[in-house]
Amino acid sequence: MHPLLATKGQGRRSSLRMDSLFYCASYRRTLCRPILDWYTCRWVIAEYHKCLKTGCSIEQRQLATAQGLLAILGFLAIVAVRLLQLRTLSRSMPESPARQFVPPLLLKVLVAKLELPNSEMTMHQFWRAIARLGGFIGRQGDGEPGWQTLWCGWQRLQDLSWGASLVAPG
Repeated sequence: MHPLLATKGQGRRSSLRMDSLFYCASYRRTLCRPILDWYTCRWVIAEYHKCLKTGCSIEQRQLATAQGLLAILGFLAIVAVRLLQLRTLSRSMPESPARQFVPPLLLKVLVAKLELPNSEMTMHQFWRAIARLGGFIGRQGDGEPGWQTLWCGWQRLQDLSWGASLVAPG
C-alpha cells in the first residue's frame, strides 16, 4: 500500500483547504489517479441524494409496493438531476444568460410571475428567482436557498408553465 495525498483548496492556512490521505495498492501513481477522480465526485453524489431526500421528499412517499417506489424514483431522479444541473450552472457560470440553458417559456413565466424588470436573466438570477417562487426571501444573512425551497419553487414554475402552455396559441 502506498500513501497518496490529495489536497483541495489554496494556501497552507486556507479555511477552504482540505487534505485527504488515500492508500493505493498500485505502485504507479498513474493507476491511482482514477481513484482520486472518483473521490472528487462524492460531493455531487451527496448533493443528488440530498435533493432526492430533502427536496423531492422521496422518503415520505407512502407507497405500498417496491414497484411503486421504483416508478416514482425513476420520475423524481430526472427532476433531481435537472435541479442539480441548474444549481451547478448557477454557481459555476453565474453570469451566463439563462436562455442558453432554460426553455424560453419557463423564463417568460418566471419574469411575468415575479414581475421582474429584466427578461435577460443570468443563471444566478434564474436560480434565485426559482427560490423566490418557493418562498425564499433572500435577506442579507439568509445564505443560499435549500433543496426544499428550490423544489417547491421548481414545482410552482412547472405548474405555471404548464398552464401557460395550455392557453398559448398554436
